Amino acid sequence: MNKLLLTLASPFVLTSLFAQTYCGTTRYDTVVFPTVTTADSNVVYGLNTTVGGTMDTLKMDIYQPTGDVATQRPLIVMAHGGSFVGGSKKDLVALCTAFAQRGYVTASIDYRLGMGFPPDSIQAMSAVWRAVQDMKAAVRFFRKDAATANVFRVDPNMIFVGGASAGGIMAVHYAYLDKPAEISSTAIDTIALGGIEGNSGNAGYSSKVKAIVNICGAIADTSWIQAGDVAMVSAAGNNDNTVPYCTNTIYLGPYSIMVVHGSGTMVKRMNHLGIMNPIHTFYGQGHSSPGAVLNVDTTIILMSDFLYQQLGCTPPTHPVSYTNTPSCTYFGGYGVNEIILNSENVSLYPNPVSEKFALTLKNVKGNKFSAQIFDITGREVKKISFADKDVVVMRNNIQNGLYFLRITSDAGELFVTKIVFTE
Repeated sequence: MNKLLLTLASPFVLTSLFAQTYCGTTRYDTVVFPTVTTADSNVVYGLNTTVGGTMDTLKMDIYQPTGDVATQRPLIVMAHGGSFVGGSKKDLVALCTAFAQRGYVTASIDYRLGMGFPPDSIQAMSAVWRAVQDMKAAVRFFRKDAATANVFRVDPNMIFVGGASAGGIMAVHYAYLDKPAEISSTAIDTIALGGIEGNSGNAGYSSKVKAIVNICGAIADTSWIQAGDVAMVSAAGNNDNTVPYCTNTIYLGPYSIMVVHGSGTMVKRMNHLGIMNPIHTFYGQGHSSPGAVLNVDTTIILMSDFLYQQLGCTPPTHPVSYTNTPSCTYFGGYGVNEIILNSENVSLYPNPVSEKFALTLKNVKGNKFSAQIFDITGREVKKISFADKDVVVMRNNIQNGLYFLRITSDAGELFVTKIVFTE
């Protein structure tokens, strides 16, 4: 991925009882500290095993406003880009500095890099999972500090996470891949990887966050975004050929990895659910657009306004406008929002599938049914018709990979879910 203006490996990335203490001044809304202290670099926040089996000491750089005497400050934990195989916490110096100058404590983390070979959807999701676990350990580090030595004077009720490109993907999955039913649909061995919280360090403290910052990120399944989930702010170009803006295949070099749903598609889902999600789309621009010379101010103000609102404050009107009108189309003839697995109506086992799978329809109206399997391009690879609500479907010659299973009934009901075929 290309290095951007803001020294990123890719484009950067509770109205609580304490909220009133953050409002009424220009702090957190504009630059109020001319200098930033970065003496706390290479702070060790955890330790965990890499994909190659070696131990990785996890470090971060912490930025604080110089001369600040506030007893509690909101925190932003950021992660760099680099396709989960490269990049460095040093790529986020400019972004972390910009928000420390506004009064935040900011942290740029390194996290476990690497992906099994050959890269595919399972290897990619495992890399995302490891990275999310590391980010959770970093959040817990600050909560532990707040409860003990209180060196960094962080408000544990006002912790945000975010990132650029791979870091944005990490932040999105941190926030929305958070329920057992969702995790079971990933087709990765999350137990072997350390479970939902992981073993990267600082156990016993919460990893909960207030909201997230997504810069050119994406999610593997929009159904993981549920009503009541935390808010998100996004910036992306709609001609992004690295991380899709809408719904498309993501690649690592020559390898086709999986279908993901980018910022424009996630906004549609979140609008439907009533979750706050301001976005600025850099129309006609690509992956580097949020950090381009003419766009940097817009991206920072977008983030600043959003975070200021999350602190419980009303941001003033700025001379920069941003839009929430993504123009993503439908995928495979049906909306991404329909791609859900409702266990109360449809049971699919096993998933991933090796040779065959059992399909059970429960509480589904109708007497005649059809099941279609589409590949990630929307091409139909298999279709069957049946009348029994319990049926076994053979794999036959379907290749390994991610597919979509679409079930319809003669009563007009429709169910769509993801299905993975493996050896």
